[in-house]
Amino acid sequence: MIDVVKIIIIGVVGAFLAITVKDTKPEFAIAIALVTGIIILMMCLEPIFGLITSLKNICERTGIDLTFFEIILKIIGVSYMTQLASAACEDSGQKSIGTKIDFAGKIAIIVLAVPILQQIIDLLLNLVNM
Repeated sequence: MIDVVKIIIIGVVGAFLAITVKDTKPEFAIAIALVTGIIILMMCLEPIFGLITSLKNICERTGIDLTFFEIILKIIGVSYMTQLASAACEDSGQKSIGTKIDFAGKIAIIVLAVPILQQIIDLLLNLVNM
């Protein structure tokens, strides 16, 4: 289980440290913010993997095709990763790079979604032809 209190404490301490050194060593402030974010992300990985395992078990028991489940997980992963990277860029003063990361993430999501869209179109065509 995610220990939210620990995450909050780490986040607040990291933010305080980053703010404290920002005026004298801005490059350290960026590094502190990135390391704090990575630590928080690492604390969330184990529960995320447990959730994925549980959802895969549900798919297997209900007969849902795992291909679509995996595609949806990839789409969610791309969304979160691009959001985190974009926010890190914006925090370091590089908003234009963050915007381009957001754009690349959206393109990747569209590409990942194509097989699902193809299945939906095939299903609709089959229903119309019946």
